[in-house]
Amino acid sequence: MRGSPLLLCGLALSVAFAATPEPAKAPPLPALLPKPVLAKPVNDRFRLTERTRVVALDATLLDEATLLADELSRNLGWKIAAEATQRMNPGDIVLGLDATLKPEGYRMRLTGTRALIAGGTETGVFRATRTLLQLFPAELLAAAKPAKAPDWSAACGDFEDQPILRWRVLDVDAGFFHKPKEVLLRDLDPMAQHKINVLRWLLNAEGNWRLPVDKHPELAEAIKGAPRSYEEERPALRGDELALYQSGRPHGGAYTEAEIKEVIAYAQARHIEVIPRVRLDFALEPEDRALQGDVLETLARLFPGEFIQVDVVDHPRLPEKLAGPGFKKVLTDESLAGAEAARVWLQGELVKQAAARKKRLLTRLWGSTAEELIKPGTPKGAIIDLLAPGRATQEGTTKALAEFIKLGHAVVVSGVLDADGEPVLNLAEGERDPLLLGVASGAGSSDLALDDYRQFPAALTLAEWGWSGQKGFVHEDFEARQRAIEPRIHAQGVRSRAVRPAALFALEFGKLPRERDGTLSIALPEGATPGPAVLTASAEAGIRAVELLAGDRVVSRRPTSLRGDGRGAVPFWRLQVPAQSGNLRLRVTFDRRDAPETEGTLAFTLLQGRILDEYAPAE
Repeated sequence: MRGSPLLLCGLALSVAFAATPEPAKAPPLPALLPKPVLAKPVNDRFRLTERTRVVALDATLLDEATLLADELSRNLGWKIAAEATQRMNPGDIVLGLDATLKPEGYRMRLTGTRALIAGGTETGVFRATRTLLQLFPAELLAAAKPAKAPDWSAACGDFEDQPILRWRVLDVDAGFFHKPKEVLLRDLDPMAQHKINVLRWLLNAEGNWRLPVDKHPELAEAIKGAPRSYEEERPALRGDELALYQSGRPHGGAYTEAEIKEVIAYAQARHIEVIPRVRLDFALEPEDRALQGDVLETLARLFPGEFIQVDVVDHPRLPEKLAGPGFKKVLTDESLAGAEAARVWLQGELVKQAAARKKRLLTRLWGSTAEELIKPGTPKGAIIDLLAPGRATQEGTTKALAEFIKLGHAVVVSGVLDADGEPVLNLAEGERDPLLLGVASGAGSSDLALDDYRQFPAALTLAEWGWSGQKGFVHEDFEARQRAIEPRIHAQGVRSRAVRPAALFALEFGKLPRERDGTLSIALPEGATPGPAVLTASAEAGIRAVELLAGDRVVSRRPTSLRGDGRGAVPFWRLQVPAQSGNLRLRVTFDRRDAPETEGTLAFTLLQGRILDEYAPAE
């Protein structure tokens, strides 16, 4: 009897996996992120040649095979073919299905003659291909074709992997800060490469409607013709999003339906789910309820996925709305105790309206303590988006998470990382609970460079934590892998700033080794190379100037300059390291010899080479 395509795929790959010998010694594998459950190196190289094909043993994998072939062909100089066939040749990359694996799980073996991939579903196969691409040189996916072709080969080994959490959610704030479609499309590729599988897309905020709402063209019309970014209007305030936001000017325009569909299609091809998110005012008048229904209808029509998110936020004229007849009628008809009970009721109604449109609704709850989050009640059937306010309230957040799960709610925990990509919440003990759907982090900006800076390193930490889990997370190992993969991300045109440059030195203010004249003198590490350099400090600290000395001779001196980086003032000094770079030291002069010490730590960082171009602040 002829077997099913799924069974044939499993048998073919099982035989192929079992047939490969195990070498005794092998060089280490390249840095992989997220880190697989198993990554065992084999002493061989798998090379791409003009005979290489991507073979789909099951016809349902042809889309994944075609995408991988196109990606591999980008900078090769020849075209790799994709075929759906049961015939495997030496040099092929073979994709198959294995029903024993979980949906996103995969096994992969690379030898000198073949690459074999088996996934639990098409998604699992696709995740394996992202690991495969990380094993090749960075030039393979570079935005620009390399001047000189490298050795187009990948390190060989055996790999097994599957995610800890179902969702790894990157938040994109296009409500406050418009993000052009082209940037969204660009960001989907590094998301997929690092196995981030949900793009949560905020489509309105503070009167800026990016969503073309059915029956309400006036919402998009209100920001039509506005600049696509604040920087086009106020170049002197480049990067200062807070001041621009406070100016109250419309920021950017609305997306067209065609743009939204293009983003969704591009994401779906990379097994990324797009969850639209909107903020609706807490208002219960008939015209407000009608708008709420029209927004839900638009989301259900434009977004084919199972999930949508609607957050109920305070209306700009909330006291007026609470005094309105619609609010009073709901309180009477539903026997509600007050405003917070009415808010929960409205959230519940939105859950029902979404269900009527065959959608599941996420909604965000705010509060700094578990009591604030839980006391008003929860909307039945909603998936709770729990915002982690910060390290100081970790206990309250984890307690609320446990309570929501006890009530039967599925939960997504958002804001789990700070701007530097550091976790603000420890979820290691509960990360395997099936009702903890995933974790989310992200930011937004109209300035592309600032957006990349905000998005990374948080997105990489999110990928690692959401896929591999927080339990067993070793920061030193993770940071080493971040540094190793950063050139690959940069080659693709993303100014990731995945890992900040290491500090030259960091000293407690109360223990600064000052000279008798009040200056600070510290030797420069031997790693400094001749040429331009920028020294930055973590705080202003009343520093007047910095000098670079060779012995007792001043070779470079600069007064303090300040530049905003979107989060505060950065003091910096442009210096010139001389050709004879031995015995160098820095001399830091403060405004006053007896100036009171500031609390905390003063850290200096020296930027040179490529990293100088990426991090140095502009004057």
